[in-house]
Amino acid sequence: MSSTGFSATPLPAVVCLSGAGALVPWVAYLASSLPHTYVMANWNAAWVGFDIALILLLGATGLLVRRAHPHQVPAAYLSAAFLLADSWFDVMTSSGTALFVALATAVFVELPLAGFLLRHASRASLNASSLQ
Repeated sequence: MSSTGFSATPLPAVVCLSGAGALVPWVAYLASSLPHTYVMANWNAAWVGFDIALILLLGATGLLVRRAHPHQVPAAYLSAAFLLADSWFDVMTSSGTALFVALATAVFVELPLAGFLLRHASRASLNASSLQ
């Protein structure tokens, strides 16, 4: 507690909350100004690169969990975040038959796996803190 009787807000909390607040008007601007469609250079490289990163993250997470390494927790959270982003962009950038495949993959593979990893990371984190 500070001399005023109030506890100081940790800097990471201030930075994250300020960032969240600053993004609100930015998202409103993007929602009203971006075109509905856009042709992008290097589209294949963007997707392949992202999926390679996801492969590496899932592989690293599996190895870290197998070794009961303390870094398994952030790796699992990061893998889950990448799976959520992958499913979001797959669904939002697809149409026709590809949309059906993207939705099925999201609902039956990516989202359940992300949930599993989030659950694992939470439990591993709690177990690690109870051992200290």
